[in-house]
Amino acid sequence: MVSAHPDSLLGRLAQAGRPRRPWLRVSVSPWWARVLIAARARPVPAPADSMTMTFRPGLSLRDMNLASADLAGADLRDVNLIHANLFDADLAGADLRDADLTRANLFDANLARANLSDANLLGANLSDANLARANLSDANLVGANLTNANLDRAELTRADLTGAILTHANLTGAKLAQANLIGADLRDAILPGATLDRANLPGAILTHADLASAELSGALLTGVDLAGATLSVSKSRTRISGVVCTRALRGGVPTANGR
Repeated sequence: MVSAHPDSLLGRLAQAGRPRRPWLRVSVSPWWARVLIAARARPVPAPADSMTMTFRPGLSLRDMNLASADLAGADLRDVNLIHANLFDADLAGADLRDADLTRANLFDANLARANLSDANLLGANLSDANLARANLSDANLVGANLTNANLDRAELTRADLTGAILTHANLTGAKLAQANLIGADLRDAILPGATLDRANLPGAILTHADLASAELSGALLTGVDLAGATLSVSKSRTRISGVVCTRALRGGVPTANGR
């Protein structure tokens, strides 16, 4: 092993050769450029009517107004976006791993194929958001509003959706294995082909939900309201082997007990 003083020529060359964390690049108006420069962003040349900003992941964008911002494919790992306004923002394919989006406004945002694994979305507003094929594994979605959200084939394994609102949400083919859905509101949710193996659903509301051909093996359904829910259609049948459903199927539907 060779060591070199950091001020020596060899030391400076070694430091210059070290890989740096990727910068987030975003095109903004001149007004936003001044705001982000004040937050220690670094400007680089761009057309006269805009400026491309680069700043390292980890920068705090708390309470920032980023409505309709184009952040498609952006690297936003570990970024602080608490209370940020991302209404109608384009975050398709963005990397939001470990990002803090507590109570952020993501209404009508495009998050298709975005990576939100381990992200904190506590109380976030994701109503009407496009989360098709997004990765939300191990994400914290406690109390999040996902009304009318598109979660088609989204990855939600081990996600915490305690008390989340998912009314009319599209969860077709979504992966919710081992997800925590205690007290979640899934009224009129669309779940054909969804995987809910060993999911935790005590007290969840699934009235009029479409669960045709959904996988519920080993799921805990204690106290779940399934009144009017669709559990099978023609040859496609909902698989419920090993389900615990004590006091489930309320609302006039016969009570099921045992496993």
